[in-house]
Amino acid sequence: MWPFRAPKREYLALLEPYFESVDLEASPSSVVRQLARLPSRVRVLYCAHWLFWEVENGGFVQYFWNPSGCIAPEAHAAFAELGLAETAAIISSAMSEIGNPYPRGWSKRHKVLDGVWEHAPSTDKISDALRGHTRAFYRSLGHRGLPLFVNAANALAARDDA
Repeated sequence: MWPFRAPKREYLALLEPYFESVDLEASPSSVVRQLARLPSRVRVLYCAHWLFWEVENGGFVQYFWNPSGCIAPEAHAAFAELGLAETAAIISSAMSEIGNPYPRGWSKRHKVLDGVWEHAPSTDKISDALRGHTRAFYRSLGHRGLPLFVNAANALAARDDA
């Protein structure tokens, strides 16, 4: 039996009422405006949540491929605000593989990633780099990355100064 126990995701109670407040499939400028309307703590948790769960599920390739990749700059800042500076630096490095400046638009990110899923030779370099950043992301959060992330998110959600 594996002795791992995940902490309760208490931060979701604060975040849940806002999940439908942002349409990640809207234009990048619209997404940014929608995020700006969220309370600060909620915005941090929203962006960090999406990045963590997308990368946890399918790595940075999946995160940048999916609509949630539009909020990568805010997710980078969110991880820093959660006190996960090493992880934030890895996110920044992964973003630079997609473009500098980072392309928020879905079609622009897809042009960079086109062929990754089919393992096209033209995308081997970026695919390898993003896999490396994904491994670094996991290492930065330690063997028990889920508790580290969830505990940081829970602590922010519980703060009464925000």
